[in-house]
Amino acid sequence: MESIPGGLFRRAREEAVNPENWSNINNLNFVSSLARLQIALEDRTGDVEPLGTEGFRLSHKFVASLSDAQAQGLGLPPTTPFVLNISATGSLLTPQGGKIRITWKRDGGRPVAVTQTGCIQSGDGAKYRLPMPTLELITAVDEFNKVESVEERLDRLGAVTSALSEVTGMKIKSDDQLAEIRIAHATCLSLEPISAADGIDFNPVLFGKEVETDNLEEIVERGRALLTEADQEAFNDAFRSQRSAKSTYLAGRTFVYIDPAARTAAEVIREAQQSSREIRQRFVRSPESFIRKRLSNSHRPTAIAFPSNSDFAA
Repeated sequence: MESIPGGLFRRAREEAVNPENWSNINNLNFVSSLARLQIALEDRTGDVEPLGTEGFRLSHKFVASLSDAQAQGLGLPPTTPFVLNISATGSLLTPQGGKIRITWKRDGGRPVAVTQTGCIQSGDGAKYRLPMPTLELITAVDEFNKVESVEERLDRLGAVTSALSEVTGMKIKSDDQLAEIRIAHATCLSLEPISAADGIDFNPVLFGKEVETDNLEEIVERGRALLTEADQEAFNDAFRSQRSAKSTYLAGRTFVYIDPAARTAAEVIREAQQSSREIRQRFVRSPESFIRKRLSNSHRPTAIAFPSNSDFAA
């Protein structure tokens, strides 16, 4: 798909383009996506199958492995905006024992009914994409729930905990830790101002795909944030505890996964938090200019928008 006219932070209309002309498209997200396609074709893994002028047939594994920005560049469904909840019922390591249950919730904890085909999820009348770590976790849970013997359950539980560690960035040691875990996928960031001894300071506020915007000036309500207030406070502490931004954080009982397309913004925010009073004041006035500069220097593809927070804009 080609964006016309298109801009880094503006939503653009899209129209199909013959694959023979793809190399002429000047779009950072698409260029990154095309590179992934070419590598897969050269590796001959079978995950990408050319269909002549009609495009390519992509495996669910390949689609799940894309970053949010790369998926957007190919016109694929956006990353799921829903929060994954995983819980265990009963003892998991006894014959015909308990089950591991996965449910999905909207912002604010409201349940949502979803269906899944491979890495494509349907919910609330729309289609979304499951990233690879989440897809592998769901697959591992499904495989665990199929077996009954203690030996098989122990083996499959190892796969579940390994997949959980990949998503959360933390080692899961026992089935007791599966009592209830929430996993939130953040694709968009905003700012929340706070007072500091030497002037203004700020924390990042996380949002999911439902509120992602390409308009840097758009007001986004704080109440639509991905985390509860308690989990947001825990995330703030975890975010500030490291000198540089990470891909995963534990915020209360919620594991936060920051999409690769949003990490540049997270990195810039963390650096700004540690900067002088003058730089923090400049950042507060124009955070988008700092992020644009970083993107310009790194040439990293991004689907991130940086909406203003309504509290901050007031």
